[in-house]
Amino acid sequence: MRTLIYILLFGLALEASAQDMHPYIKNFKARSINGKLLVTWTTKPGFSCTDIAVQISKDSSTYKTGAIYFGICGDFDEKDYSLTVDSPFLNTKNYLRLDLGNFGYSYVISQTVILVNEAKVIPHPLQNESTLYFKNNLREKAEIRIYSTDGQLLSETLTESNQIPIRNNTNQSLLIYTISFQGVIRYRGKIVVQD
Repeated sequence: MRTLIYILLFGLALEASAQDMHPYIKNFKARSINGKLLVTWTTKPGFSCTDIAVQISKDSSTYKTGAIYFGICGDFDEKDYSLTVDSPFLNTKNYLRLDLGNFGYSYVISQTVILVNEAKVIPHPLQNESTLYFKNNLREKAEIRIYSTDGQLLSETLTESNQIPIRNNTNQSLLIYTISFQGVIRYRGKIVVQD
């Protein structure tokens, strides 16, 4: 019986998130906004004076400082902070952590930052599923058509968004796309399909 209780308690401890277990930081989050990262976090009561650096990485092993919040001082209450990273890695996943000076590092979170000037397929080449991102700041009605290389229309989508999912449900090795607004093709490109 005792062993079963220990196993259950150990299992519950494994399910606790890094956010619950970090002694100084909680609610560490990031949002992508227009090619930048808005990073927010909360310091727990009793965190003492230090600078906090937001560090970013492409691979979660080599980090560089993306922004610094200078002179955060302790308080008896929790404090919320936000900071903008102006130059994240674009069109890929960014791994983020907080450098807490003498208190070490926070847990690692990740956020993908997508910024396209025209149109881009990510990931590319297309595997099982990718996303076609395109510039549509005014949320106009866009018509996306996917063709085979011999001109056969494979799919047609209407959206007011700035992205659509593309699935690999064809035996083609190369696809052609067009993105039209009010009947005028604004973007066109090729999608390589990975075997």
